[in-house]
Amino acid sequence: MVSGSKDGEFVVRILKRQGHEAIRGSTTKGGIKALSSLIKNLKEKQRPGLIIPDGPQGPRFKAKLGIIILARETGYPILPFSYSAKKIKVFTSWDRFILPYPFTKCIGIYGKPLFVPRDADRNELNRCLILLEKELCRLTSEADSYCLNS
Repeated sequence: MVSGSKDGEFVVRILKRQGHEAIRGSTTKGGIKALSSLIKNLKEKQRPGLIIPDGPQGPRFKAKLGIIILARETGYPILPFSYSAKKIKVFTSWDRFILPYPFTKCIGIYGKPLFVPRDADRNELNRCLILLEKELCRLTSEADSYCLNS
């Protein structure tokens, strides 16, 4: 799932070049329809999906509930991932998105899978959301420590 914004178009072009399918939508624009399409797509094609979990307008490092609902409805675990690089372009957007420069050293770090129970109620969904945010922040900090502090 990729935001329908102008920034999201850049991501969609990269994904398509790599042979991936993009479903457009976000918390503020077409989110319910996009989430429904993504759930259907993942169940039918039985392949992994990717979501940038902090929504189109932030706040930074705060995940939205959609990814947790997606995991509950599909039975797929969430595999948290973050990255960093030695030389980067930091965008002035709300999320301070980073783009590694060509040929720079990069690191990507996966965290522990997060399984959302099929019978998760609102409290359990929120608990999972907090766990995801904490794990993503931990991974980002670890990746940055490898690249930006050495």
